[in-house]
Amino acid sequence: MLSDAEAAKDIRVYNLSGPIKARYEEEKAQYLMCGKKLDISWMATMVFGELVKYGAEAVFYVYSIILACRGNITIGELALYFGYIALGSGSIDKLAGFAGLQDDGQDYRSLGRRL
Repeated sequence: MLSDAEAAKDIRVYNLSGPIKARYEEEKAQYLMCGKKLDISWMATMVFGELVKYGAEAVFYVYSIILACRGNITIGELALYFGYIALGSGSIDKLAGFAGLQDDGQDYRSLGRRL
């Protein structure tokens, strides 16, 4: 609207900049509030997913250590199990990245600025 010379002249002549700026600030506040609601729900989903992933990883690590302490597996097998756990976790991360479920952290940084 302000790129048109006639509209810009009318705004200056009739002193309409105050109402236009107020309307802009109102729309901006509403936009930011909706963005915060979406960010919070997105963040809750991501936190839940990470808790499930790392919780499952911890359970497998503890289970493997218990098996080794009981003598059911050797230390070499324990090392292999740890490698499988890490490999599985990395594979899940890659699949989540391909599916668009995981981000590089850019949204986390922008979320911190908006909250």
